[in-house]
Amino acid sequence: MYKNTKNSEVGNDCYIIAPGPSINKQDLTLLNGKNVMTISNLYRHDIYKSIPIKYHLLNRQVIHITMGHNTEEQLVGNLKYLETRLEKDTTIIADIADKKLFEKYGLFEKTKIIWRGYTPWNRSKILELDINNMPETRLLMESAIYVAMYMGFENIFILGMDMDYLSNGTESFYNTKKALGKMECLGEKKIRKIRNWDAEFHLNRLNYTILKFKALYDYQENIYNLNANQDTYVDTFPLIRYESLVLQNDKKDFFIKQAKDEFVKIPPIYTKQAFSSFFSFSYEKILSFAKDNKKYIIYGNGSFGKTINKLMDNKALGFIDKNTNDISYPYDYIIISVLGRELEIEEYLTTKLGVDKEKIIIF
Repeated sequence: MYKNTKNSEVGNDCYIIAPGPSINKQDLTLLNGKNVMTISNLYRHDIYKSIPIKYHLLNRQVIHITMGHNTEEQLVGNLKYLETRLEKDTTIIADIADKKLFEKYGLFEKTKIIWRGYTPWNRSKILELDINNMPETRLLMESAIYVAMYMGFENIFILGMDMDYLSNGTESFYNTKKALGKMECLGEKKIRKIRNWDAEFHLNRLNYTILKFKALYDYQENIYNLNANQDTYVDTFPLIRYESLVLQNDKKDFFIKQAKDEFVKIPPIYTKQAFSSFFSFSYEKILSFAKDNKKYIIYGNGSFGKTINKLMDNKALGFIDKNTNDISYPYDYIIISVLGRELEIEEYLTTKLGVDKEKIIIF
């Protein structure tokens, strides 16, 4: 385990490279000599043979097995390939939940690793930084920024943060000639088919992520967007032109001041309005359950599940979860209260417990 990471980079700048396709329009070799952090599958990009990478932040690994996206063998194969791409001085930032997998297969034994852990985020202001209890994320970029802040970097510059899944039709750089490895771009349509990701999924994820970006920026206001597309709708951070910054480092303070002067900081009022709309709809729907004579079971005993039961005057027959092997009492409907995993849970209920799809209620 790699220790003493908090504020270990005070006074330094960090360049985080996300796998948006726009990075293929930028000369990444200009970052040679900079503190570079890559994320996700960027180890397959040819940047790994061009410049030193100081940090690489991995997404959660074991969850891909749980979700059925990869077999354990495929996952371990990908991680072993990553090992061949890493330089000896590159530090891995990994999810603590994957530690057992690494130990089981002897992965990254000669690599410095920073472990990170997560805790639920109630969408409130970030008041302190704790890498062991990071606010839950929807997009890996959130984690990368948080870790960079935790390390104490003075300025955090981001490239490839396109977040244009709906309009671009791709999730990464894999549709370019610069991509390495056997993996090719699946394209958004195939990804949606495999993972049941559609526009609603992406919009919900983007809503959460944009609000998180605002919270991260509010903490210290030292995050800047260097996207190739300066018209990006990711407007939560001040924009700086990449080439201008890296080629004229002596003017860095000028570019930062100019970016902040032009930056329009929008409060999260619209996110709150969206939540208000969802809550009002859910509230009325739940009250209707309490008034009819149907028998309800709630999947998930979290805060939303408990709220549903309370609004129903505790009339629900009970709670079930992923550990439920059989439903032994009669019911009319099962309410899924775990937001964001509805399709996965619906499949579990229908295939494992034999629940009729018409008897499943999703908000």
